Amino acid sequence: YPALTLSMPDTNIIFVNVAEHIAPAFSAHLAEHGIGITSAYGATQQRWVTHLDISRQAVEETLSVVERFFAQR
Repeated sequence: YPALTLSMPDTNIIFVNVAEHIAPAFSAHLAEHGIGITSAYGATQQRWVTHLDISRQAVEETLSVVERFFAQR
């Protein structure tokens, strides 16, 4: 998505940079769908973390939520 850029991970942490004009709405959309994202680095940089208890299905469902956000824009 053009409004998102990623920092390629060396670990299970992905930093997602979100365009400033959508950052609050994007974070709210994720939260409404039960996706907890840390934005400790400011509203436009999100920290996404997975671990062994996060299934492939959960990742795919999260990406589906992201896709729905952009589909309605």
